[in-house]
Amino acid sequence: MVEFLKNQEENKIEITYAQMEELLGRKLPKSAYDYQAYFSNSYSHLISAIWLELGYK
Repeated sequence: MVEFLKNQEENKIEITYAQMEELLGRKLPKSAYDYQAYFSNSYSHLISAIWLELGYK
């Protein structure tokens, strides 16, 4: 995921759940599908912490 984000030239990136799972190399937990808050901009969630560290929101 880190390399994918670093290689983007766009300011806004949209990916599907399937694409995210492929980038992570694992399935997302059920809560990611059930709750939008799973992807909130929070350092307490590993996935969002990655994009926040790279300057995305």
